[in-house]
Amino acid sequence: MTIPRKVFVLLLLAFVLALASGCTGRNLTAATGWSGATLSGDLLYLGTMEGRVLALEVASLGSERWRFPKGDKDERLEPVYGPPAVTDGRVYVGTYGGKVYALDAASGNKVWEFDTGGQIVGGPAVADGLVAIGYADGLYVIDAQDGGRRCRFPAQGKIGKVWSTPAIAQGVVYFGSLDYNVYAVNLADCQERWRFPTKGAVAATPLVHQGVVYVGSFDRTFYALDDTALAEDRERKVLWTFQGAKNWFWSGVVTDGELVFVPSMDWRLYALRIRDGTLAWGSAFDAGGPILSTPTIAGSRVTVASDAGRVHVLDRRSGAEEWSYKVDAKVRAPLVAAGDRVYLSALDHSVRAVNVERGRQEWQVSTKQ
Repeated sequence: MTIPRKVFVLLLLAFVLALASGCTGRNLTAATGWSGATLSGDLLYLGTMEGRVLALEVASLGSERWRFPKGDKDERLEPVYGPPAVTDGRVYVGTYGGKVYALDAASGNKVWEFDTGGQIVGGPAVADGLVAIGYADGLYVIDAQDGGRRCRFPAQGKIGKVWSTPAIAQGVVYFGSLDYNVYAVNLADCQERWRFPTKGAVAATPLVHQGVVYVGSFDRTFYALDDTALAEDRERKVLWTFQGAKNWFWSGVVTDGELVFVPSMDWRLYALRIRDGTLAWGSAFDAGGPILSTPTIAGSRVTVASDAGRVHVLDRRSGAEEWSYKVDAKVRAPLVAAGDRVYLSALDHSVRAVNVERGRQEWQVSTKQ
């Protein structure tokens, strides 16, 4: 049975409200976000549950380099859900209040801000001197240098909200929408190249690899789409699908070039062969709770975290668990890896560095300060 779209949106909003109240005891407008971190050099940049952007020194046990806003404890941003983008000495971040900020990466000083006029749930993507970010009424492309508006792709219909963090490749922006479509638009002018209809909302960040767009939908289907084929030619457009999950695909995915690691809210991490979408492991890995966090690859291992409050380190070839780490808090933000270390932020206001080779936590800091 197909759920009418208006009914679906109401159900989706109710679900997100439940997520927010589960970690804050308040509604979404009062929620505190679950921003992922972005590593650049020796600094880890992230939005905090306290309404700030932090730069932490990873080589100094997570000590704080700077924070934004810099004022007293009562000065706050709106919640940040998407990870910052860091490039060319600047940090770009979007807030649920609709503001996009460009900060100096070394000092945290504000360079510019841009008001989209609608809520932002995903993070920004930056390429070719331009910032692409989804918001409640579509997608904006902003000049990375001065914050000027370049172009806008309007939401399609009443439920065209864009919660997806965009992906950019070869001058094209790829993103999903709550209107059930995956879009590809030109970065330079926001002109639509193609749209692909699924049977559910698309909140995940697409992965673009060698001309193929990988993305999951709330229709419980994971798609591999040929970027060069017309959306109308569905037989050529859809290279393969995976329909083995029992719940939504919400988070982003990662690939090592041979396998694509696909988390689902059915508690499982699926390893699919990139050539045909078949299962590479004997069975999917059960993480013990819904997975909203994007996994990460570090060496021969893939690391995944879930709402069950545990981080799992797996052999990426076999899916065998090498060890697990108890966080005692839900992890919904994307994981980030560098060398043997994985960095994560959890809903207990903590940021942690875990050494996956040695199987131990190296440091933990609280963002409540």
